[in-house]
Amino acid sequence: MKKLLMIAAAVLLLIQLNNVSAVAQSCSPPVVELPDASKIIFTPEQEMWLGEAILERSRTTYGIIDDPDLTTYLQGIVDRLARHLPQKGIKFRVYLSDDPRVNASSIAGGVVLINRKLIKFARTEDELAFVVAHELGHGTVRHGAITFSKIFKRLLKVDKLTDRADVINRYNEYLDTWNTKDIGDVRDIDDEQHEADRLGVFAMAAAGYDPGQIQGFWQRFTKAKKKNAFLVFFGGNEAEIRLKAMIDQYKDMPAACREKRSIANIDAFEGWRNRVITFNGFSKTESIPGLISRTVLSPIRSDLTNISFSPNGKYILAQDPSSVTVLSRDPLRVLFQVPVKDARPAQFSADSATFLVVTGSLHYQRWEIASGQSLEDDEVAVPGTVWQSRMSSDGKYLAVFSPVGDLVIYEAASGDELFRKKEFVKMSLTTYWLQERIRDITEADINLIGLKFSPDGRYLFAGTTSAPWTQDASIVVDLDQKKAIPVGDNVKKLIKNSFEFLSSDRLVGRINMENADSGVFSFPEGKRIEQIDLGGFSFTRSSAGNYLVVRPVTGAAVGVFDLRSKKYVFAGKKSALDVYEDLIAAERKNGELALYKLGASEPIASIELPKSNFGLLRTVSFSEDGAMLAASDSSRGAVWSLPSGEASILLRSFYGSFVTSDHLVYADFPRAGDMDRTVAKITPASKSVEPGISFIEDRSRQFGQFFLTKRSMEKEDKRDTMAGDVVLVDPATGAVRFVQSNMELEAKDVVTRKRIWIRQFPNEAPRYGVNSNADTICFVWDADSKATREAVKLRPDLTQKIKGLDEKRGDYYIEVADLASGVTRSYLFIETGNASFEIKDVVASGDYILLSDDNNRILIYSVSNGDLLRRVFGTHAVVNAAAGTVAVENSPGRIAIYDIRTGKELKRLTFKNDVVAMRFSKDGKRFFALAADQTAFVIDPSGSAH
Repeated sequence: MKKLLMIAAAVLLLIQLNNVSAVAQSCSPPVVELPDASKIIFTPEQEMWLGEAILERSRTTYGIIDDPDLTTYLQGIVDRLARHLPQKGIKFRVYLSDDPRVNASSIAGGVVLINRKLIKFARTEDELAFVVAHELGHGTVRHGAITFSKIFKRLLKVDKLTDRADVINRYNEYLDTWNTKDIGDVRDIDDEQHEADRLGVFAMAAAGYDPGQIQGFWQRFTKAKKKNAFLVFFGGNEAEIRLKAMIDQYKDMPAACREKRSIANIDAFEGWRNRVITFNGFSKTESIPGLISRTVLSPIRSDLTNISFSPNGKYILAQDPSSVTVLSRDPLRVLFQVPVKDARPAQFSADSATFLVVTGSLHYQRWEIASGQSLEDDEVAVPGTVWQSRMSSDGKYLAVFSPVGDLVIYEAASGDELFRKKEFVKMSLTTYWLQERIRDITEADINLIGLKFSPDGRYLFAGTTSAPWTQDASIVVDLDQKKAIPVGDNVKKLIKNSFEFLSSDRLVGRINMENADSGVFSFPEGKRIEQIDLGGFSFTRSSAGNYLVVRPVTGAAVGVFDLRSKKYVFAGKKSALDVYEDLIAAERKNGELALYKLGASEPIASIELPKSNFGLLRTVSFSEDGAMLAASDSSRGAVWSLPSGEASILLRSFYGSFVTSDHLVYADFPRAGDMDRTVAKITPASKSVEPGISFIEDRSRQFGQFFLTKRSMEKEDKRDTMAGDVVLVDPATGAVRFVQSNMELEAKDVVTRKRIWIRQFPNEAPRYGVNSNADTICFVWDADSKATREAVKLRPDLTQKIKGLDEKRGDYYIEVADLASGVTRSYLFIETGNASFEIKDVVASGDYILLSDDNNRILIYSVSNGDLLRRVFGTHAVVNAAAGTVAVENSPGRIAIYDIRTGKELKRLTFKNDVVAMRFSKDGKRFFALAADQTAFVIDPSGSAH
C-alpha cells in the first residue's frame, strides 16, 4: 500500500525534467522507467486477483464501505484520470474506507482505497483528484506487483503463478511465513513516490483538473507533520518550492491536451461529497436468500449512559450506547430519537435550542430541538494522528492533542487551524510507546490530558492529568482572541485534578487529592471563595439550583451535593443522572426514565423510552427448534418466543445461558445486592425463576449446558496475579503477559448441578475456547511450554509432530476435548512461521477446528489428522459440521457461507443492521442470526427458496 503520508518524501525528491515542454506539447505522459517485465511474476490478471485478496483481508481493518451510491461517483473520477495513463492491463477499482485518518492507499492490482476523512479534507474535486491520481500512478507502474514478486521469489521460492486459487494460496503462505526469513528491502519508496507523482500530476492536468490547487491542499495536509519526532519531516518552504516546480511542468499544457469540465461536474461533486460525509452505515440493502422467518423482538433496553437537562430545564437528553432520545420535561414525553454509534455524551447548546452529538471518529451532528431536524451533519478532518479531542457544545471548535505533544484548536466546519501550542506536553519515546499500546488495546482515545470548554464556548481549559509519566502543563485559551491567557495557580491545579464551571467567573473542584482542600475559586485569578469538603473525580453543575453532581461517591456511583448546605442530598447506583432545581432525572430498574423530587423515593413522572439497539451482549442462546431465544446485555435480559417475538419473561442481566429441548432456560446471574451469584432455572411458560445453589467463585463461566470453574491449587490464591503465575515477555513485541500455572478446571452440568469432570494443570494453564453448541473445548498452549513438553513425553506419537516444527517460537499445541466428558479427542500442533501470525480464538465442531488469527483470517483444520483444510478472510465464523460448510463475517452485517472442501462461496447474506450473534442448528438445517436492532432470523443455509 502506498500511503498518502509518503507524498511529502516524493515531492522533495522530484527533479526537473529536461524534456518538460516536449512532454507538454506532445500531450504524452512523462517517461517513467518501467521495470523489466521478467522481474514481475504476476500477469495483470493475477495481480488483480492479488489485490482482491489483500482487500478482503483489509475489509474490517479499513472499514470498507460497500455502497454503490457512494462509490459510483468516485469510480468516475478514477476512470477519467486513468484514460490519460499508460494502459498496462490493470483495471482500477476504487473503494471507500471508514478509516478515521486523512489518507488514501493503493493496493496491488489497481485497488485504490480512499478514506472518507480525505474526501472531507479535500475542498474541491481537483484536490481529491490529485490524491487519486497519485495512487493511480502507483498502480500504473505496478508497484504492488513488483513488491510482491520480490517477496514471493525470496520468501516462497515462487517465480510462476497459475490461477486465482494459486495466487490466493501464495498470499496466504506469505502471511503464514513472513517472519521466517530476512528477505531484505523489497521497496524503494523514494523512487515509487517520485514515479507516482510524475504520472499522477500529468493525469490530473490532462483530465481537466487544476494542478494549481495542489498547493493549498499540500499546505494544509503537511502542516501537522513539522517537527514530529516520530515521522519523517521536511521544511515547509522547501517542500512548497519543489511542489510548485513539479506543477509548473504541466501548467502550460495546450488546451487540446486537457479535457473540459462543466459547472455541472462541480455541483455534482458537492452533492456526492455531502452524501459521503453524512453516511452513517446504520442501514444496508438487505439480501437474505433462504429466509425462513424474521422476528422483531419485544425490546430490552441497555442502561442509559448519559442523562442531562437543557440549561433552561425544558428538555432532557437520555443517551444509551446506540441512541439519543430527546424528551420534553413538562409534560414528560418523547420528542424524537437519534441513532448513534460510538458517541460521546451529547451536549445541549447554551441557549437550549440545539444539541450536539460527536462520535469517536469526529463525526458530529447538531440537531434543532423545536423541529427535530438535523442542522449539521459533518466530519472534522484534521491531518495526522489524534490522541485526544473535545468539541465545544455549539459545534464551532475542536481541540486536539496529538502524539507529538501539540495542542491544536480547529474551526470544526472548515478544518482551519486557529491555535497551536507546540510541545504543550514534552513527549518522550517511552510515553509515546506506552500510550500507543494502550490505544491499540482499548481502541479508544488516550486520556493523557484534560480538555474542557467553558459552557459559553469562550475558553478552552487544557492540562495534564496526574499521570506519573507526564510533566505538569496547563493552559487556558481565549477563543475570541485565539491566544492563551494568564491564570492563577489554583486554576492550574484545578485543571490538573478536576473542576466544573459554576458561572463565567467561578470554578468548583479539587486542587489536590485532599477532599478538605476542595472549594469554589474565582476565574481567572484562582482566589479561593469558599472551602468545601468534596470527594469524587468528576463534577457536573446543575442547570438550575445550587447542586453539583459528583461521580463517584463513597458507596455509590453518583451523588448530588448541595452547595448551600455543603452536604450530599442524594446518592444513586447508576452514574447517569442530572439535576434541575429540585428535580432529578434518573433511570428506573425497568429502564424507564423518571423524574423525582429531591428527597422523594417515588417518581412524579416516568416514561418508557423508544426501542434502541442491543448493547454489548453477554450471552445468546437459541433453542434447537428455533422457537425460543435467551439473551442478555450488561443491563437487562429476556427470554423470547420466536414465533411471536414477545418476551416470555424479562430478567435482570445474566452472564451465560442454555435453552433445553423442553424450553427451560438455565442462566448465570451475577451477585446483586443481597443475592449471591447463582445459576437459576427459568420456566418461561409460568414466568418463574428458581435460584440454584449460591456460590461466590469469580473465575467461573457458563458455556451452554456446562459451567466451568478455574481454581488455583496453591494454598494462597491471590486475586490480582494468581499464585504460581509465570511472567513472560515476548522478545519480538515486548508484550508482558501472565501465564497461570498450577491450576485446575472443573466442569459441572447446569441442569443436574453435578460435577462431570475436573482436570489439573500443574504446569502452565492453557487458554481455552469453548463451542457450547458442539459441546467441545480446545486447550491451547505455547509449543515451547513445559506443559507441552510433558504432554509429548506421555504421547510418543506427538514426538515426530513437534520435531517437524521449524520454529517453536509462536507455535501452538492444541488438545480438542469433549466438553461433556473432558476426554481428549485429538492432539495437534499449529505452526505459525516463527510467530508470523497469532491465534486470537479457537473453537471446534465435528471434524473441524476453527482458528481466528491477527491477519483477519479463519484457519480451518481437521481435528482427526491436523491438516489445514481452508483459509478464509473474516473476523468471526461458525461451522456447520453436518454439511461441511462455514459461515464467515468479514464486515459488519455481511456473511458468506463457504464449502470447506472446495472453498466455493455458496451463499451471501446481507443484513440491514450489524449481526451480533449467529449459529447453525446441530443438524445443520437452520442458520440462526440475531441483529443489533433486536431482530431474530431463521435461514435455510442450503439456499432453498421460501
